[in-house]
Amino acid sequence: MGGILLMEPQKTKLYIAVSMRGKTRAEIMDCLRRAAIDAGYNPDGCEFINLLPEDIATNKTPVECLGLSIVNLAHADHVIIGKPGTGTGVSCEEYICNKYRIPYTKVGFEN
Repeated sequence: MGGILLMEPQKTKLYIAVSMRGKTRAEIMDCLRRAAIDAGYNPDGCEFINLLPEDIATNKTPVECLGLSIVNLAHADHVIIGKPGTGTGVSCEEYICNKYRIPYTKVGFEN
């Protein structure tokens, strides 16, 4: 007998440009969730694809982590870029999005 296969809805793959250096995992997740909300997303329906596994983040240099995160950027449905200096943004992601036509939203720039 065949049953009905229920599939979970596809989560939006978000890449959120956030400075992670010196922050705890909980602080990073809070920042990612707030940035998603600020851009109009429900964080529960999102997969944050630039959050590296903790063992990698701990054992790699910041530049290595940035390189690994940029690989993930290529798979994003959408990128959110925060204002530099607010702890939610960095600079190279916007350039990459413009160069390779990856859709993005900037948050925190109204002030």
